[in-house]
Amino acid sequence: MRKLSLQNDGIEACCEAAGRVLAAGGLVVGPTDTLYGIFAAWDDQQAVERLYALKGRDQEKRLLVLVSDRRMAEGVAGVPLPAALLHYWPGPLTAILPAGTHPFGWETQAVRLPDDDFSRGLARHLGRPVYAPSANHQGQSPARTCEEAESMFGDEVDLYIDGGAARTDAPSTIISLAGDAPVLVRQGIIEVTIEDFA
Repeated sequence: MRKLSLQNDGIEACCEAAGRVLAAGGLVVGPTDTLYGIFAAWDDQQAVERLYALKGRDQEKRLLVLVSDRRMAEGVAGVPLPAALLHYWPGPLTAILPAGTHPFGWETQAVRLPDDDFSRGLARHLGRPVYAPSANHQGQSPARTCEEAESMFGDEVDLYIDGGAARTDAPSTIISLAGDAPVLVRQGIIEVTIEDFA
């Protein structure tokens, strides 16, 4: 287990180190624009299975991905993004989009362009989206600090990135844009106007 700090080691060094870990099939815990997340590479089946096992998460519950920019998000969806979505991004709004060509054959994919330099930078360094569910065992409260995540997972995670306390206790808002009409799935930290997506 290794640990780096955004404050002491710098964001570029942290993104590069975390990107190398993910590229090698590892798992990383680090900050997002909401709570701490556990990161795995978008197309790494073994890492994703390890992530599900670590969290104790039902594999029927799909994982969200974080992306570095609009182009990466559109690569996931395979279609242009609604203009209304770009009004809220970067930010804590997760959109369930149709998955254009998913590495595991999922029909939809939850995507967020986070308002956070580390998690965006990690996806940029890796060159593809990163899965980033909250850092907790299923049914427990998500980690708000790196130390809380370490106490949960210990050596089961390959690298920890300490970014200080989480910005908020609230999760992201989730909207589904994968069907015929937009649906508010979860009201989180920001309010959205569904009519904007109609």
